[in-house]
Amino acid sequence: MTTAKVRIPFMPFDRQAGPLLSYAPTTVAVAGARGGKTQTGAAKTSLVAISQEDALLARTRDESGKEGVPISRTYADDEPFVIGVGAPTYPMLNRVILPTVLRYIPDELKIGRYHHTEKRLKVRGKYRETHIYFISARFWESWYGLKLSFAWVDEFALIKETMYDELGTRLSDAQGSLLLTGTPQGPNWAHDRLFAPWRDGEDRWGEGGNVDFYSWTTMANPYLDRAFIEAKRKTMPKRYFDRTFRATWDTFEGQIYEEFLRAAHVRRWEEYTFRFPNGSTVGSGPKAIYIQKVIAGVDWGYKNPGVILVFALDHTGRWFLLEESVAERVLVKAEPLEDSWILRARALRVRWGIANFYCDTENPEAIAQFRKAGLPASGAIKDVLPGIETVARYLHVDEETGEPRLIFLEGVDRTIDEVTYYHWDEKKEKPAKINDHCPDAARYALHTYERRGSFEREPDYAPA
Repeated sequence: MTTAKVRIPFMPFDRQAGPLLSYAPTTVAVAGARGGKTQTGAAKTSLVAISQEDALLARTRDESGKEGVPISRTYADDEPFVIGVGAPTYPMLNRVILPTVLRYIPDELKIGRYHHTEKRLKVRGKYRETHIYFISARFWESWYGLKLSFAWVDEFALIKETMYDELGTRLSDAQGSLLLTGTPQGPNWAHDRLFAPWRDGEDRWGEGGNVDFYSWTTMANPYLDRAFIEAKRKTMPKRYFDRTFRATWDTFEGQIYEEFLRAAHVRRWEEYTFRFPNGSTVGSGPKAIYIQKVIAGVDWGYKNPGVILVFALDHTGRWFLLEESVAERVLVKAEPLEDSWILRARALRVRWGIANFYCDTENPEAIAQFRKAGLPASGAIKDVLPGIETVARYLHVDEETGEPRLIFLEGVDRTIDEVTYYHWDEKKEKPAKINDHCPDAARYALHTYERRGSFEREPDYAPA
């Protein structure tokens, strides 16, 4: 692809062409994970930075509201063409977005190096300098004061609605255009303000509206290994696979862990012999399970039940819920002979060799008391929907093995009951706050370990 006699190192496939060529005030490109949406955004940003066409061409409309004849817009001689590039988090922005944009802009057009302090790249454009700012879209205040001619935000469904409103303000002076790329995240502001009005014909570019909407599945990317997609289909719950790889906007309703079945997920202790890294053995069943790590999830409670759940990870990546400790009106710290969460946690650690307690951060004082008592406690990652998806993936029964990656051992009755009846709120895509303490503790443990604890060094041994 070339522009202004400069070649851009990007060859789009058919689904990427639409958003690349769109001149709508707001262009939305929704695709499945690894569907090429980020590359589309980076390529268009590079093209606009060089050609400066997107905001230099104001769009007129006829009486019916249809797109009319482009007219040129004037700029002051010393006024740069300003682009804002954003993502929901700094790691996403710095590790994915920035390197991709830098790769697509030819070196001969870059004016100096990327300025890390100002988070700005200068580029020689067709008419004047282009300044590209790379800014986190987590807080709208970070964009305050910018006069943008073009903006691109990746994974836009994860940003706040106030950030979306701020983008409109930043683009208004130059009548600039907005490109949004990402994967659906269920019913939120992006669904209500962008997808639904476009779907219903209320806000469509070329029909009197402002939004040009493009959507494709991961499978539409011809450069992606089909074996990767098939592996994901087999190991993910259908509703999560459809949203992640088919880019659907379906709403989750009813039972949250719809694949949970007692027959598939609850097993007897008599089936197993558990061998732990310290050499201890629990059980005498025919199936030998080699444990790599033991962790716990902690949901504090006093008037409501508090919970500690103990999970063990085997060498194949399968989790076992070994034990639950559930109680009401128990203090974190109490007199030496009284029941307390510290005494319960110590007993569980002695029994199972717990390496980490991942705790609800709503009570930082309780975490501090655990640490003071010599317990390896830290705050859990509490992302609700991503955490629920993590647990759901472990509960999914693999098509090839016929086994889930999360097994409940008999005796954890409170957890089994709460997981069974854990359901979505009827009005919003969030869990109903009823009997959710055990599911919360499970989410704290498994999601935090997957995001953070899995990078820790594992025991260096293999089954005999």
